[in-house]
Amino acid sequence: MLWAQRLVVLVVVAAVGAAVFGFVFAGSPSKIAQGVSVDGVDVGGLTAGEAQAKLERRAATLAQVPITFTAAGHAWKLRPASLGVEADWRAAAQLALDQGDGVGPLRGFRRIGVRFFGAEVRPPTRVF
Repeated sequence: MLWAQRLVVLVVVAAVGAAVFGFVFAGSPSKIAQGVSVDGVDVGGLTAGEAQAKLERRAATLAQVPITFTAAGHAWKLRPASLGVEADWRAAAQLALDQGDGVGPLRGFRRIGVRFFGAEVRPPTRVF
């Protein structure tokens, strides 16, 4: 009977310890988990609005940089802005925020996984 009491105490201590551990790493639900990137751009620790602004700035910077396409010995230089492809950076930022989402200690455990293994988000795109 003594071993059963010790087992119950051990289980309770383990459960409380796991909950505390999860809460420690839970962070703010309004911040993107560390280790999340969108198309190679690190957005960990930012709010969805900050991430969206960062992604839009980067996209604007790269929109006029020509890309060389080659086929059958011919080469064409086109700017991404002229291709008619547009990324939805707001949706991408929300998807990034969802990578470390959850309630209380469960969010903490998800964020631990994202921190160690990373998470890459691809933005939804529209083609005109």
